[in-house]
Amino acid sequence: MLTKMNATLLPKADMTFYFQTPVELALDRCKNRKIKWYEAGMDQGFSKNIYKSFLTFQGKIGEQYDTMLTPADENTLVIDATEPVYKMTPHVRK
Repeated sequence: MLTKMNATLLPKADMTFYFQTPVELALDRCKNRKIKWYEAGMDQGFSKNIYKSFLTFQGKIGEQYDTMLTPADENTLVIDATEPVYKMTPHVRK
């Protein structure tokens, strides 16, 4: 439904990049900095532990993004974000 609403309200993007990352890897990458309260979904009450809440909240967000992907959309590029940045960059620059 959100996709249909956006289609009527917003212009179609020339290209959409979706960096697909397992939540455990995302959490690991965040450990070098402080995880933000809302980034972890602490306001949603999943857990009092910020790391557990992050895994649950970001996992739910990832699931929603995955359901919005349409294989027929040639303007969406799904990129395996488990790779280092220098390996992902060429995909974006194509």
